[in-house]
Amino acid sequence: MNESLSVKNLPALLEEFRSLRAEILLRIQLRSQLLAFAITSFGAIIALTANSTFPKEVLFVYPLLAFFIACEWTYHDLRVLRIASYIKQIEGEVGGLGWEHHLDAIRERRIFRGTTVATGGIFVCASALSLGLALGDLDNLSFKYGGWLYVFIGVDGVSIIGSIIALRFRGTDTTDIKHKIVTPS
Repeated sequence: MNESLSVKNLPALLEEFRSLRAEILLRIQLRSQLLAFAITSFGAIIALTANSTFPKEVLFVYPLLAFFIACEWTYHDLRVLRIASYIKQIEGEVGGLGWEHHLDAIRERRIFRGTTVATGGIFVCASALSLGLALGDLDNLSFKYGGWLYVFIGVDGVSIIGSIIALRFRGTDTTDIKHKIVTPS
């Protein structure tokens, strides 16, 4: 135990540790709910547009929706990583705690995060599929919307790329990105 840590601070550090672990669990639950919402939304849109009387243009909505959900998912993932980093500091101060250090040892051995494949599949692949299905009715949509069709396609393309970027940099805080831009290596 660090000598700068007094016995009076130990209960406060343990309470902070407990509350931060609780926040991590809450944010993990929120991420799971966002993924469930994304899957449900995609399924609902596909089911609606499978009905021949429902407009196929609704398929253009999913990539934009998925982008916003991916950004929110990324935000919670980033906060989990930052809280975990702070918890490691508490573990260094309090003897007998070591969960985040243990998780780091596991993380160092893996090649990639499993959530990369899962979230990428849900946000990016479902968005691309939705856009592809919408473009399956290209002649009719082109006649109906004219030049606006290209706006829909462009917004969806930017949304898909934005989702990829959000998921790619989810482990990087914006301050880290700004630092890399300002001081290139």
